[in-house]
Amino acid sequence: MTITLQVYPELNPRIIEVKAPTTEVTVQEFYRAVRQWEDEPSSVSYPSLISGAGGEDLGGSVSVGYTMTLQNAKIMFQARTTPLDNGSGRTCDLTNSQGLQLYVDDADFISAGVYVGATVVNLTTGERATVTEVVDANTINHFRLTGAGAQGWTSGNEYMILPNVLCSITGGNLVAVDSNGDAIDVVFPSPNVQVVRSSSSSGTIAELETIQYASFQNSVWLDVTSSNSGTAYPVGNREYPVNNLTDAVAIANSKGFAIIQVLTDCTLDSGTNLTDFTIIGQSMVNTNITISSDALTTGVTIKCCNVSGYLDGNSNLDGCMVGDLTYVNGHIRGCGLYGTIILDGNEDAILLDCSESDPNSLPIIDMNGSGQNLVMNDWSGSITIKNLTSATETVAVQIDGGNITLDSTITAGKFRISGIGTLTNNSTSYTSLNTDGLMSKETLTEITWDAVYIDTTNGTSGTAFPIGTAGTPVDNIADARTIANNKNISRYYVKGSITLDQSYTRWEFIGVNSITSDSVNLNGQTISLCKFVDLSLSGSCTSSTIQCQRCYLTNVSGIAGSLLDSAVIGTLTLGGAGSILGALQLRGGTTPTIIDVNGANRIFQASLYGGIFQIINSQAGSIVQLGCRWMESVTLDASNTGGTAILLGNGTLTDNSSMSVTETLFNVEGIVEDVWAYER
Repeated sequence: MTITLQVYPELNPRIIEVKAPTTEVTVQEFYRAVRQWEDEPSSVSYPSLISGAGGEDLGGSVSVGYTMTLQNAKIMFQARTTPLDNGSGRTCDLTNSQGLQLYVDDADFISAGVYVGATVVNLTTGERATVTEVVDANTINHFRLTGAGAQGWTSGNEYMILPNVLCSITGGNLVAVDSNGDAIDVVFPSPNVQVVRSSSSSGTIAELETIQYASFQNSVWLDVTSSNSGTAYPVGNREYPVNNLTDAVAIANSKGFAIIQVLTDCTLDSGTNLTDFTIIGQSMVNTNITISSDALTTGVTIKCCNVSGYLDGNSNLDGCMVGDLTYVNGHIRGCGLYGTIILDGNEDAILLDCSESDPNSLPIIDMNGSGQNLVMNDWSGSITIKNLTSATETVAVQIDGGNITLDSTITAGKFRISGIGTLTNNSTSYTSLNTDGLMSKETLTEITWDAVYIDTTNGTSGTAFPIGTAGTPVDNIADARTIANNKNISRYYVKGSITLDQSYTRWEFIGVNSITSDSVNLNGQTISLCKFVDLSLSGSCTSSTIQCQRCYLTNVSGIAGSLLDSAVIGTLTLGGAGSILGALQLRGGTTPTIIDVNGANRIFQASLYGGIFQIINSQAGSIVQLGCRWMESVTLDASNTGGTAILLGNGTLTDNSSMSVTETLFNVEGIVEDVWAYER
């Protein structure tokens, strides 16, 4: 086989890259290829890359093993950066919060060449995992996504599937030293490549016992459908799996193995002692393990299987699917649960980092009356706990996201629920229930919830969470006030039109869409020290001091306070004696905007910003001070029988009043006309 090399002699140590598509090199082939590069005219100026020894014939088809030494150099297989499926134009189409399965309805994983061992990447979250099964053209299963808090798959997530190529160095020993002659790692890593290096430890190539041992890959392989039985080699290795547990255990014991790799469904029973063995399936979906009640499984660890039956003997389930199990004594870690798990022992039941695995068969923990405490840490998904009648048992659940339901069959027990999720408490009674550490969507929202959202057209009536939030606005002012009072909130975001039905003090009302579509009718209420922003106001109020910003006020009466960048339509009436109303950049209309001073001892101060204004009903002690900017027309009506008027700026005045008037107005248009007349 021809090997193509790319050498980087300027690096330290030097890198010898084996170009794709080569995935396997023998030490001798590699040695010849390096020597060929060294013989090229462009390479002769560089120090030698490799030295070698071995290959001498010892007779009997046995020869001394090859040992090649890289001189201040390392071998690297070319990175495999071309995706099997780049996901271009496609996204995840089915949310999988457990992060164990990717479904893309317009993908073709089979045609793309996706295989078990490839790497799937969630480009949206940065998480990744190794593919464990290509289910069909649209679906792949994989180990749990890791790397960004176990967020799983959400519909719309972008993805990419990368190769994970296994490369190997065989046929002798390949070692490396640095420029000082000290040993260094011979392999330089590259993306999406794993390198397996076989070495000859005894200095000879042919060692039959070692070869046989290596063929088992540190495990005995079990396939109950195979025709291989007994313990004679090669029965039990990967190529010739044994068909029964008894022989599998005998082979493992003779070779010092503690792992049985199960290729097909299997039942663990009393016929074989599996104490302290590790049993590994090919897939938690496709390898079904049933544990009999009399199985000899003390200290057994089961991985990557779908497990049912009995868990006893301090056994461990790790990275499995678990359903319809009687739990006597053991541990369950990193598993997906479904069906019913019945507690039937007197040791604590411990479930760590587990999750719901089947939405059509939500898991149930049957406490079986009494006898066992239950500890669940890092739980994800929905689960129901039922049938606890003893006051002495404790159930402690820490949720990473999901819902815990306490069934009505619970009549006693001590419960401590914490983490991020929700609790549905249907229990008949309990000894104690502590949820101080439980954070739900509602409690998290309350931390930053500072306003009740009202949408009178598309909102929802009621006061239960999440009604009143930005995503689910309430549709009426009565429910909005109830929600606000319950949550200690004093701000409304208003979409549509509302009519106030009670008094408000120190509240804030903010329009959502536009001044023309979002409105508040004051409806004669007492509105004290309230702020209105981006709203249309109408109606009367009582003894009210308000602040308006970017508002329209249409026939509003009874107010004091301040107006900023607002407009008055119709009549604006001041409140009672002592009322002070200030306005900055107040706009009027093309028909007279009427400011009703409403008697004696009031103050109205405003900088006008366009329009026609008429002042009425000023009496003794009242002050009207106006700054004109854009040639506003101001009329002091004859109904003004007292008080003081001060006007300045660019505008015109018609004075029919009995007020004391100080006027320093000028008319820009008049000045211009006079200048033109003079020039003519």
